[in-house]
Amino acid sequence: MKILFALVSVLACQFSIGQEIFAIAGLAGSKVEVEDEPFGDFEMKVENGLFFGFTALSPLTEKVSLKSGLLYIQKGFKYNQRFDDFFGEEEYKATVSIGYLAVPLTVTYSPITSFFVEAGTYVGFGVGGTAEYVATFDGETERETNEIVFANIIDQDNANETVLRPIDFGLNFGIGFRKANFLVSTTYQLGLSDITPKIAEEVLNGDDQPGYVKNKSLTFSVGYLLWKKRVETN
Repeated sequence: MKILFALVSVLACQFSIGQEIFAIAGLAGSKVEVEDEPFGDFEMKVENGLFFGFTALSPLTEKVSLKSGLLYIQKGFKYNQRFDDFFGEEEYKATVSIGYLAVPLTVTYSPITSFFVEAGTYVGFGVGGTAEYVATFDGETERETNEIVFANIIDQDNANETVLRPIDFGLNFGIGFRKANFLVSTTYQLGLSDITPKIAEEVLNGDDQPGYVKNKSLTFSVGYLLWKKRVETN
């Protein structure tokens, strides 16, 4: 709650002093980095989603600016897993889509008027999502879809759900171009936080805690200038 309050305060301050405010929209391609790769023939794939929101830009110098905003981004992943055992061939597929409200804080540098690079950090708050699982065994297929539950621990109350941590934070790196009132940019988000909750001992039943799972996303967006602060001259 303290982190959320601090971010909202920074965001409100940024929008209040921002010289320019943009509406942006685009697409995001995401997957995850896993510490413990499952056994068998395993393939991780990209899950595509939406990316939109507002950003505020405040010049610090002629070439350096501070940028923040409030963004909605759909992250997630897909995977296919296939293996043979004594009982026959088994195949498992999963598609996980996670919605986050993200607050980025980046510094942009424009060596020339129309081009900029940026780097900074972000914090995302999980607001919803779905997980679809498909299992095929000996020609028989079963499907299951459920809503994602956000919690910091998996216990007996949510052990049968798809549970993820509510907070995702990491680093931003991006490049972009500006022409008149339009922005075109691409940004890479490198997640640093583990989105897998810890598992309570009564659920683990003597097993080890799972390895980390971290988000990775690449976004492409177009922005349009909604508002620009007038600069008074004497």
